[in-house]
Amino acid sequence: MLDKQALLDHGFHATYEVGKGSNHSPKVALLDYDNGGKKKMALVGKGVTFDTGGMNLKQVSDIVDMKMDMGGSASVIGAMKLVESLQVPVNLQAIIPLVENIPSFNSYLPSDVIRYANGKTVEVGNTDAEGRLILADALLYAQKVGATWITDIATLTCTIGQALGLNRAGIYSNQLESISYYEEISAQTGDFIWPMPLVEEYNDLLESECADIKNISSSPFGGSITAAMFLHSFITDNSKWIHIDMANVVKPFKVKGYYVDGGASGFGGVRLLTELIRREVNGNRC
Repeated sequence: MLDKQALLDHGFHATYEVGKGSNHSPKVALLDYDNGGKKKMALVGKGVTFDTGGMNLKQVSDIVDMKMDMGGSASVIGAMKLVESLQVPVNLQAIIPLVENIPSFNSYLPSDVIRYANGKTVEVGNTDAEGRLILADALLYAQKVGATWITDIATLTCTIGQALGLNRAGIYSNQLESISYYEEISAQTGDFIWPMPLVEEYNDLLESECADIKNISSSPFGGSITAAMFLHSFITDNSKWIHIDMANVVKPFKVKGYYVDGGASGFGGVRLLTELIRREVNGNRC
């Protein structure tokens, strides 16, 4: 577990900034499972344990469920346990940044500029777009420690629900598979996903006058895609990267069968992540 000065020493500058407004200091949990895999793989989970929006405070109706904003981190922890139980032959690390995003006298502010471990600078256009800030830290760290296959999962944007409704999570990748491939995984795991595009032209919407990039788009449209493009800008060409936006499915579409609770027990992500890992280890075979 990394906290306080250790966060800065290991390059988690944004995680430190996002979480410094809380009385509970930001941390990063690191979990390792090494069962002889041929390559290093990593899972990254967004762990915002409560999200008020920070200084860009959310509306009252939007805050009540924000204890669920750590859904991605829960998925990663569950997947690590399942991978270990199945004895999957993989060298896998989980990287989980953990923060509370709340306003206080010490909170980070809109217009702040954060410098990342790779030298990239990011202007904070909105403190309620904090998830992508801390995920970028973790993606850089995963590559630093040698991971060449990286999957992050997060309750990242409300706009993914506008695109896909409440029964499909969006999946992005710099090496996207076919629609039939994702349909097969959905049917097998019960964690339904749909492929979404990375649109290079949308990088223009993230331009900043004072930094390399901004953490929010200048357009109200395509928010899930521009968030994915923000994360993609932290990925090197020699890494296989998958991003899963699960904000719309953290609660179940319907309480039925496997989904027995109306709270944050919808899209678990555990079986999905485990199957993605198994297929990568087996060369995309079941």
